[in-house]
Parts: sequence; C-alpha cells; structure tokens
Amino acid sequence: MSMRFLFCLFCLLVLVPPASSTGYCMANCSRPTENKFCRITADVCAYPGGDNEAYMAVRSLAIYRMKNDDYCIQVFSRFVCGLYFPLCRYRITVPLCWDSCYTAFKSCAASSGDKIATARCSDFVMSGQVAAQTCVNGVDTATQQSCSCFAGASLTRPEYAIHIVCFLLCIMIYLRHC
Repeated sequence: MSMRFLFCLFCLLVLVPPASSTGYCMANCSRPTENKFCRITADVCAYPGGDNEAYMAVRSLAIYRMKNDDYCIQVFSRFVCGLYFPLCRYRITVPLCWDSCYTAFKSCAASSGDKIATARCSDFVMSGQVAAQTCVNGVDTATQQSCSCFAGASLTRPEYAIHIVCFLLCIMIYLRHC
C-alpha cells in the first residue's frame, strides 16, 4: 500500500474529526440512532453521520486493497468505528488504546509498517483521540498517573461485507467490458 494512500486516508480521518478530539461530548452519552455499519452496543459520544463516515473510510480501503475480509479491514473497521463512536463517561470521551491504532495502521501498510503506524498514532495521541503508548492497564508508565482507554468498537458480524463484495464484482465486470 502506498504512503500516499495512507496519508490521504489519514487526512480524511483528521479533517473530519470525530467527537473524541475534544475530550468532551456535546451530547449525552447514549447508543447511536444510526448504527448499521459499526453496530455499537455501548453508550458512546456519537459523531453525527459517523456510521456513514466510518463505512465510507473502510469501503475505500477495501476497494483500494481489492479485499474486504482480510485482517487489515477487520482491525481498521474497529479502529475507525472507535474514532467515530468513542466510549464516554459523564460526557467525557475515552480515547482509543494505542495498540488498536498501531495494529490498524501497521496491518494495512505494505512496507515501513512500524514507522507509518507510529507516526499516524502519534498524531492521534496529540489530538486526544488515542491514548499515549505508555497507557498500560490503567496506569501511564511514564508519569505513574492513572489513564484510561478502550480497545475499539465491538463489531458484530458486519453486513457491509456483502455490499463490498457486490461492489467489487461490479467494478471487475465493468473493467472486463471496457
């Protein structure tokens, strides 16, 4: 996967920041009303249109990779849904854990996975959407202060997979006839 594509995907996620970038949820923590792709079952701070945005980001990656069910798509789906639907407690959002971010970006990189994943996740740490790499088991090992994070959205069997397969088949049929 090219650095250019990962950079564009990263820009898409940063330019349309989910609710967690502020650390404060403007709405009450609740289950999202529009939830066909991410299928969130916990109380979260739902970003308006987040379900569709998450679907489009994952769909774009699946189309680019020409795969819809590999490990990269699975972990990236959890990560993206976690960005758009961060857990929240008393209107304060909980950042995603570093490992979730790192695994999502590393598994989708063709080369230089460690470097790309570390750079991208460091940017998300600065925005408050991902916990610091030192946040382990509720304690920041660098400062010895308490910290919290969540692993990402708990996705049930996504029904989007069939849509992506159909879409990819249509593209392949179209390209054969051109």
